[in-house]
Amino acid sequence: MVYWAINLVLILTNVDLGSLKFVGKRLGWVALANLLLLVFLTLRNTPLAPLSGRSYEKLRPLHKTAGYTTIGLMFLHAIVYLSAWSQSGSLHKMQEIDNAAGAVAGVAMFVLGLPTIGWFVRKSYEVIYILIFIVLWGELGLTSTVFYMVHVLMFILIMIMVGMHRPKISTHSLVIVIFTSCMWFSDRLLRLAKICWFSVGNHATVTALLGDTVHVRLTRNVSCRPGSHVFLWLPSIRLFETHPFTMVSSSPPEFVIRAYDGFTRDPYYLAHKKQGQLLRCSMDGEYGQVPNFVEFDKVVFVAGGSGASFTFAIALGSLDTLAARNTSKQIEFLWAIRSLGKSGMRTVEDTMRTAKASMLCLILDGEIHLAPIKNPQRVLDIGTGTGIWAVDFADQYQSSEVIGNDLSPIQPRWVPPNCQFEIDDFESEWSYAHPFDYIYGRELAGSIHDFPRLCKQAFAHLHPGGFFEIQSFTVDIFSDDGSIEKAPYTKQVVFTDVVCKVVKAPSSPWAKDPKQKEIGRFFQAHQVHIVLAHTNVLLSKVLGWSKTDIDILNMHVLRESKNLEVHQYGKLYLIYGRKPL
Repeated sequence: MVYWAINLVLILTNVDLGSLKFVGKRLGWVALANLLLLVFLTLRNTPLAPLSGRSYEKLRPLHKTAGYTTIGLMFLHAIVYLSAWSQSGSLHKMQEIDNAAGAVAGVAMFVLGLPTIGWFVRKSYEVIYILIFIVLWGELGLTSTVFYMVHVLMFILIMIMVGMHRPKISTHSLVIVIFTSCMWFSDRLLRLAKICWFSVGNHATVTALLGDTVHVRLTRNVSCRPGSHVFLWLPSIRLFETHPFTMVSSSPPEFVIRAYDGFTRDPYYLAHKKQGQLLRCSMDGEYGQVPNFVEFDKVVFVAGGSGASFTFAIALGSLDTLAARNTSKQIEFLWAIRSLGKSGMRTVEDTMRTAKASMLCLILDGEIHLAPIKNPQRVLDIGTGTGIWAVDFADQYQSSEVIGNDLSPIQPRWVPPNCQFEIDDFESEWSYAHPFDYIYGRELAGSIHDFPRLCKQAFAHLHPGGFFEIQSFTVDIFSDDGSIEKAPYTKQVVFTDVVCKVVKAPSSPWAKDPKQKEIGRFFQAHQVHIVLAHTNVLLSKVLGWSKTDIDILNMHVLRESKNLEVHQYGKLYLIYGRKPL
């Protein structure tokens, strides 16, 4: 209302309301001023951001209002002038080039603003732009770039037509048009410079996740804040398009993208064809004003559905900042979801398992097994979980047949042709008709009731010379002031060449070595999930603790895990043995 009141004052001040020509001229001037403001509000690199503390996306309501106001004033300007010419018998002036150019600018502005109206956005936004594209080019062309190209072409057309409408520099209208065009072009040039800068040595790794989502990780670190958003450019998917996504982390930049349609669907399909594919990429950003939440005594994050990607990023960024400062504060995360199925808590658990898989890969320097296997033909992954190891193994050993079993059907639908999953309990009697060359199990602590029996079953279903390998962290946490070594169960059966390797993994980012610090970050994130999983049932059903007592204990445990002065670590046991020939 204030904005429209200012426009009304500008229209009515010092103008002869008895002269339609003067009124029409004033309407044209105010429309041109609104066009200048409209373009200023579209700038991503707006100077208003540091001045007002608001980034360009926060100014969208005013941008939309300015756009509708500009269109309305253009039409009023045309109607009043046509009325004046009609009264004086001068309608033939519409045949003049400058006035015809003004009419074209008005129509172009109307066509550009029409698809932004709510009803058209919901019903026929894409149809309208495709029709415009057909009119401009005479053919359907690439519909994936229609929106961006039409928007840019229509804006350029508008500025050229407005300049031709008032071509004399003495009227000052042309000065405003040139200034507005330069302002728009400078912003585009700056955005292009950012994309060129961040494209040097930058690649994106695209990995499919559960729940129709894809994880994108860039190789080049940037100084952006988690929770802000950048415009991602993947030329192999869309050469002329950039799309905004929330940054989950910045060192390196990571994004979690939900596959819907168009651009978001293509990376998802691409990741399913080949996990971990490396693509050329760049980005334009950062944008968005994210408050410094660590300055507050208590922070409560509330999210609904897929909106958690934004709040997760801020929460994790806040935890990293607190860890760097060696301080702790209370952070609560409330997430409202429609169901507890794959799109709910299971997705969180699967993400934590994937994070732990990344940690194990980092510990093993990129290797996915330690046993000295050579060209295995049949491979079994017991308790496969999300199936990420089975998929990676099948990709690496494409001549092998990989089977993963688990009680939960949470594995991806798109897998390599030599990989398959079964719903089965590996603690039950195995019924495989043909033996395996390699049997593998990872992170099965708490899932095995009878470990010696599991070793005997694995032994019975191996080819002579085949390997059985187990990788698992102990539940205990150690420090270098004392520890108790544990003997592996595999020595209780007749495996030969048994190797037991114990690796220390920091459980928080206290280590100075960059690799160990990164392992600590993964371990710390995993602890949030694993502490609750190991304590709730055990303490409540076995020891009879109340929920309040369990929550208090978990709170203290998680708080202590963030104390970087405590150099605690877990022990990863990597054990494998060979069945005698």
